[in-house]
Amino acid sequence: IDSPIILVHLIKSASYRYFVNNYDFLNDNLSTSRYNRVARHRYLINHEEKCQGQDVLLLIFVKTSPENYHRRDAIRQTWGNEDYVHHYLNANIKVLFVLGQSNFSLGNEMQRRLEREDKRHGDLIQQDFLDTFYNLTYKLLLQFSWANKFCPHAKFVMSADDDIFIHMPNLIAYLQNLAQIGAQGVWVGYVYYASIPVRDKKSKYYVSYKMYPWSLYPDYTAGAAYVLSRDVAAKVYRASQTLNSSFYIDDVFMGFCANKDMLHAGDAVSNIRENCLHFHQFDADVSDRPLDETGRPEDKD
Repeated sequence: IDSPIILVHLIKSASYRYFVNNYDFLNDNLSTSRYNRVARHRYLINHEEKCQGQDVLLLIFVKTSPENYHRRDAIRQTWGNEDYVHHYLNANIKVLFVLGQSNFSLGNEMQRRLEREDKRHGDLIQQDFLDTFYNLTYKLLLQFSWANKFCPHAKFVMSADDDIFIHMPNLIAYLQNLAQIGAQGVWVGYVYYASIPVRDKKSKYYVSYKMYPWSLYPDYTAGAAYVLSRDVAAKVYRASQTLNSSFYIDDVFMGFCANKDMLHAGDAVSNIRENCLHFHQFDADVSDRPLDETGRPEDKD
């Protein structure tokens, strides 16, 4: 580095990042009272029995919206196919689609469609908050609350969006190796370091100084997909019970939870983006195509 000004700037940035990631002032500002800890939402659809009496390697929560039936169906037929993973990859996974209530004027009809879909597949969990971008943190809370209550024995917990493709053979092999050595403290994902809050009021990611007055976020993993070992998932759950869930950027909220329990994205993290995750929306007809031997949908003739 030739310029001393640049060097000073980098040192200051690194120092502030360390400060953000290692001190409790964030927790004091973002914490809520015990009475108001977490918004209490009612289950509309639930499957308490999903993991009971089973040795679960990976519990996958897929964040979805009520209208995204075709995405859910594509996942069921491809990387989220539990039977395929069991028979061909010798692993027991559980896949659940996480959603809130539709905010459309035809909400009742949409709810009936969801109930019919769940009756067929048995893989939706839904609470009665509105399914909007600004309630994404409620989905995160739902995921970790459900895992803690109904599947605390799963070795790993994953959160994923419904518009990505996961290469399950690679991911399962990676997690089986970790499970074999009894790995703990695992937080796998694409890490954002020293991200700056968006202050442009026109952006949907806008965060006011009143809500978050500091100039950097704690380190966090991209919300599109990340994996936690069960000990880390338990710590995130405990932290989530004491933080202000009105902060609606869910992946940043995960960073708050980690900061609360002194977990640091990157400490025991591998970047699996290139080997396991593909950030592309599904083809319209992907759910009609069978899987090849690698777990991908076969190419059309």
